[in-house]
Amino acid sequence: MNTKDKYLQDELPKEELEQVTRDLLETKFDEDSRRRFRRALAEEHGIKRPGTGRRRRLYTVLSVAAGVLLIVLSVGLLRQQPNSAMELSGDYLAAHYGSAETRKSLDGADEQRAEAIDAYQLGDFARSAELREEVVAKGSATEEDLFYLALSYLYQPNQNPTAAIRHLQSILALPAPEQRQEAEWFLALAYVRNGQDAAAITLLQKIVNGAQWKKEEAAELLEALEKD
Repeated sequence: MNTKDKYLQDELPKEELEQVTRDLLETKFDEDSRRRFRRALAEEHGIKRPGTGRRRRLYTVLSVAAGVLLIVLSVGLLRQQPNSAMELSGDYLAAHYGSAETRKSLDGADEQRAEAIDAYQLGDFARSAELREEVVAKGSATEEDLFYLALSYLYQPNQNPTAAIRHLQSILALPAPEQRQEAEWFLALAYVRNGQDAAAITLLQKIVNGAQWKKEEAAELLEALEKD
């Protein structure tokens, strides 16, 4: 006779009877608890436990939805990437070139230069350009004056790439400019900002082929120009 039959006929020893009774009560309690919990989910929240087939279909729907969401996010990220040479050149100009110039106080031109240095370092590029132009007008402009004057025109909210091009070309016309590579890079950016794509391509090809400063950025900008 098995335990079940002994239990029904009340033939179990006292200790075994108590243990079987506890097990039955716990099993009954667990089943009732799970039943009440499922009922509460269905009545209060409209949640029903799906069958095996329904669960599999639910997983399939969720997988497809996740795939669609991934595609949408990927397209969004791609759209955020620069898709034109104009946008890419703007990104390159967003990081301002630092100034290592020192202030001087020898004559009028040097006082204006010192103020221009301060203005540039403070990010007041309109004031910097104004003061540098005064130095140029006095005929005492150095290569650095022309360089930072050109950058001041490129960094202003209302850019003046035409003026920047003029001053950068003046630097490259010097016999042996110390900042030739820097001037060529910013001149290429100024060409792009001014819509002179052919001139920009020629200069960028020179930068890339010469393996000089900003070669990787020049290659990227050149590729964008050729796609436009």
